[in-house]
Parts: sequence; structure tokens; C-alpha cells
Amino acid sequence: MTGKKSKTLTILLGCTLLLAGVFSDVRPAVAQAQLECPRPQGTDEAPTPSITAAQVEADPTGANLKTFAVEARNYLQDLSAQRDVLAYALCVFRREGDWKAGSVYIVILTADGTVDTNADNMALSGRQLREEVFSQIVAAAGLAASTDPHTAGMFTNPDGGALPEDLGGHAAGYLHPPPPNPRSVPHIVLAGFEIQESHLKPVVHDPADAPAVTAGDVVDRDTLKSFVNGAITFLADLLRREGGSALLKMKPLLRDEMGPWREGSVYIYALDTTGYIWFHAAFPNQYEFMVGGRARDAVTGELLLPQILAAAQSDPEGAFITYHFDDPNDDSDSAEIPKTVFLRQHIFPGAPPFILASGFYTRTGAPDTMTQFVPVVLDSRGKNNSHFTSELALTNRGSESAMLNFTYTAEAGGPEMPATATDMLGPHQQMIASNAIDYLRGLEIPIPETGGDDGHDDGGDDGHDHGHNDDHDDGHDDGRDDGRRIGTLRVEVSGSSDVSAVVRTTTPTAVPEGSAGLAYLGVPENEGFHKEIVYL
Repeated sequence: MTGKKSKTLTILLGCTLLLAGVFSDVRPAVAQAQLECPRPQGTDEAPTPSITAAQVEADPTGANLKTFAVEARNYLQDLSAQRDVLAYALCVFRREGDWKAGSVYIVILTADGTVDTNADNMALSGRQLREEVFSQIVAAAGLAASTDPHTAGMFTNPDGGALPEDLGGHAAGYLHPPPPNPRSVPHIVLAGFEIQESHLKPVVHDPADAPAVTAGDVVDRDTLKSFVNGAITFLADLLRREGGSALLKMKPLLRDEMGPWREGSVYIYALDTTGYIWFHAAFPNQYEFMVGGRARDAVTGELLLPQILAAAQSDPEGAFITYHFDDPNDDSDSAEIPKTVFLRQHIFPGAPPFILASGFYTRTGAPDTMTQFVPVVLDSRGKNNSHFTSELALTNRGSESAMLNFTYTAEAGGPEMPATATDMLGPHQQMIASNAIDYLRGLEIPIPETGGDDGHDDGGDDGHDHGHNDDHDDGHDDGRDDGRRIGTLRVEVSGSSDVSAVVRTTTPTAVPEGSAGLAYLGVPENEGFHKEIVYL
């Protein structure tokens, strides 16, 4: 990338990220009744227009509409380039009230006719207007088309002008950041213009850009990871080809449900390392151009942003996390559905670090379900240098993908409370984890890498016969990890009714490559332990 192109990318990226923002709690889509717009410290309250959107809606005369559009333009062009200030301003524009009512709201276009912000429908971000429509807007705004660098990008109509009657609305231009800043870029504010699909160019996918793993191919962690890595490669290639404009152009491509990047519950979202959500394919009106620092897990109430940032920074190759968030493919709008997410931080040339992410959910509705109970999985050392580990084999013989919801209850060396995790197994697939404890830890269940206190002091007399031998305390501390990681595992399966769990617990023997132990099946819940007491 040349120095000139890199500079242009930085300028356009800054404008893309700065020209909108919402501060709000992350909630299910239907629960977000009104946007909250906290005002940054030291920032003046957003002005109330002399003629409000509701007044324009009631009496859309040319004078009213012009006044409304020009006052919005004046407010925007006088703002500083600080992102939080612009985020507050655009949040106010998107909130029902003085600046938005009915069909009257603010739209912001870039100088090439791309929709940067639409206060009524953020899903239009990145869509381009047809030339015959945009040329009329340019003429009304008075945007100069000149090869002279001193006049190019300037506006000859100080207060803009009315659009033709068949379009409706008023257009007024401005430069941001305000001159004489050399990074000033022209933008056009529209008021009273309702963008229709007929005004827009169609979304066209280049087959050469299709990822190896599409959204429809995501069935487990491996395919999810490949999908996100494919999105990073796609964006990097687009930036190399088209510079800063790629950041807007990619939005409709990633959002299009007829394309390879969006299907059902699987979609891409992206944020920067400050927590600013600059793209959300599924819920753009609720979450795009938001600062996500106050977003919480819908079930646990824990903040999501610290988890996302910590995971992204923990491994340059990316990481998995699980949380609860609204499933766009679930009409009930329930957020109490575990979502397994893969996210990865990447630095694109000429741009700040971004975190791209996607995830999959459990099936909703009334799928086939079954539950199996595995009596024990462990990673534990014993006498004579024995080291017992449990191999877990999961087999899906069904023709549908299986969602696996694990509940691990530690007896020793693990979390004090039962911990949950989610994974997916494709149709006619088998997954073998050579060490079940390591596998569960990889699913973010907080099992320590070394053995911990099992909660029992077997070296002393507490008046109770615990019924097991002390294989660990021989009276000598040899510095080895002699702790135990032992627990039970509940496997709840949805989406396929033909999944089996088999465990092999073994330890190496003195015979080379040999091992000794036993194998056992997961016990179906409807066939196993009920009210009776069970001893293991």
C-alpha cells in the first residue's frame, strides 16, 4: 500500500468511525424501546432545533424542512472530531424526539453517494445510491465537481437546496473535520428524504471473495474459527484493493442474507479495542455505532466487553468465549440461549486494531433433545507414578448437527459451582478428546491446569471413614503436581437424537505404549439414576 493510499485510508476510516455513535445497554432487540445518549463530560447539550422533526412532519413546507436540515448540518460541522462527541450527536439524531419523528430524520452521505448513517435504518450503512439519484442530491447540495484541489469537495450552496419533488427532502453539505483541517472530507446531510430500495444499487458479491467456509457451513468450533478467519482475510484483501472505502463497502456484503457471510443465527460483528462497535450484521439499529462497555450477559449479568477484550488479547490466533445474547433466528427474542463465539484481533494496514467475531447458538423451537450422564472424567496422578486421564469420544450418527451443552461438576480440583459450556458436532461426525479435562478447559470451563485442593483432608482423622485410599499424601512433598481434577459431566444434546458419549479412563503401564483402565458409556438420563442414592 502506498503512503498516499494509506493516508487516505486513515482519513476515511476516521470519518467512518466518527460519524455516528450510540451509548446504550445491550438488550434483546424488542426490549430496546429508546436509546440512551449519555453526554461526554465537557460537551454541550445537543441543541433543540427551532423547528422539530414532529413539526416538520405536521407541516413539511420547504422552509420548515430547510431550517431543520441546515440546523442539523450546522450542529454536525461545528462539532469536534472527537469520537465520543460525535457519537453523542448521532445518538441524539437516532432517538425519537426533537430530531426524529415519523418520516422525518437525518441521513448522512459520503461524497461518493454511500450511506454513512441513516437515523431510521442503520442496515442501510454502506449501501450506495444509484447515480441518477445521487446526482440530483449533489446538485441540490451544490457539491463542486472539480479537478482543482482548492475547489474540489467544496459546496457552492451555503444552505443547500431542495431535492426534486419525486425524491423530496432537503440536502445541505459540510466538511468534517472543519477547515482548515487538511483531513476535511465532504459529507451531505439529508432531511425528509426516505431512502427506498429502488434508490439503491443492488448488493453484488464477487464469487472470488467467497470464503472457504460460509455462514451456512458453520456447525462447530473448527468451522466457526475458519469462518471468522475468512472474514479477516476478506476485509484485508478489500482494503488492499479499495482503500478506506472498503470499510463501508463491506458492510452490505457481510449483512446480505443472500450472500455467504450471513445465514440464520450466524453473522459477523466487529469492534475496536476501545469497545466501539462499528459493525453488527444482525442488529444494526440496536448495536451498530455503539460503545459496548455497558453490555452485559443476558443471564449472568456480567459485563461482556472485558471478556471480549481479554479473550482477543490472550491469543493472536483468536479465542473462544461463551455468553448469552439474543438469537436473530429466534422469533421469541429470548436471550437465554448460550452463544459460542470465536473472536480474533487483527491489525489492518493503515487502520487501528479491530476484533472480528461470530458465533453459533443452540437450536430453538422444539428440537429432539437427550441428556447423558458421564459418571466421572478426570486427570489425576496416583501411586507408582500412575497418571489417569479420561478420553472422551462423542459420536453423532444423526443427519442433523448436534448442539452439546456440557455441565461439569467438580469433585476435586475445579470450580466450586457447576460450570457450563457449549460445543457443536456436525452430522455423521465423531470428536475424540484425548484428555476430557483439557477439552473442557478449552471450552472455557475454569478447571485449573494443575491439581487443586479437593476439599478433603485425607491425611488426618476427622472421625469419618471416607472409603478411599490416600494415593497422594505419603508424608513427603516432592514438588510434583499430585492434585486431582475429578468431576462428573452432564451432556445435554439438542438437534440430533443419535449422539453417544464414551469415556476411556487409563494410565500408562510399564509395557511400552501400553495402558490399563476401563471404558464406560454415558448413561441416558431416562435410563439411569433417579431417586436412588448412587455410590461411585
